[in-house]
Amino acid sequence: MLGLLPRLPPVSLPVADCSGLVLAERILCDVDLPPFPIATRDGYALSAADVAGACAKGPAILPVVAEIAAGSLPPDRFPTRAAARIMTGAPLPPYADSVVPSECCSAVLAAAVGDSDAVKSDAVKITTSVSPGQFVAPAGT
Repeated sequence: MLGLLPRLPPVSLPVADCSGLVLAERILCDVDLPPFPIATRDGYALSAADVAGACAKGPAILPVVAEIAAGSLPPDRFPTRAAARIMTGAPLPPYADSVVPSECCSAVLAAAVGDSDAVKSDAVKITTSVSPGQFVAPAGT
């Protein structure tokens, strides 16, 4: 059916008038947006090397040194052999090259907070390994 329709010549229009139209050619940006790699899953940002070989019978346990939400900046300094709790869309900290999804982790509970059921986590137990770049969107994507 689409082959029966005539192909129209490209036109230049203001962006506000382009809803529902198709680009005639690719548009390239000269800067990466976002300018940093971001998490594609909620979980823990870390170096894949720090959890190599991790499994249910031999988990990796790493200290949690930060929490990074989407729209916030990661810490400038990030120690090796550590993890940061990270949300989808948040920028990875400097040392991290991958994200372990939340469902493959469990908090190592340090202390109850007040009278509530909330807990403080000083560490995370990770029961799977990941590859560098796994669950990470590179800068500019």
